Amino acid sequence: MTSESKLKTCVVPAGAADVKAFEWGSTAWSVGGEVGNSESMTLGDVVIKAGCANGHHAHGNCDELLYLIAGRLEHYADDVDPMAMGPGDVIFIPAGVAHHARCTSDVEARMVVVYSSPRREIASA
Repeated sequence: MTSESKLKTCVVPAGAADVKAFEWGSTAWSVGGEVGNSESMTLGDVVIKAGCANGHHAHGNCDELLYLIAGRLEHYADDVDPMAMGPGDVIFIPAGVAHHARCTSDVEARMVVVYSSPRREIASA
């Protein structure tokens, strides 16, 4: 099987992703177009500090999957009622649906987030 892609199989070592800190928490993207190791998706770690929420936003060009590893979240999306999430829960958010999450636990919420695009668009909602 041949491929037109110039990408190669790679391992991204733990801690190698560039962490971006925000007032509400942090993001660290390990895979994606901006990182230069995928032409089809984005994957990273997101942390929301206890009692904090990320801003209400939408991704117009891609779906999102969020897998909650630790902590608890209340997830708000414009197309459904608020949803409580605990460790091991997964949420699917279709492209264009505005959403945000608030950490409702006494410890930070840690999650893995995947987008169906290598360069996700993000717009405040």
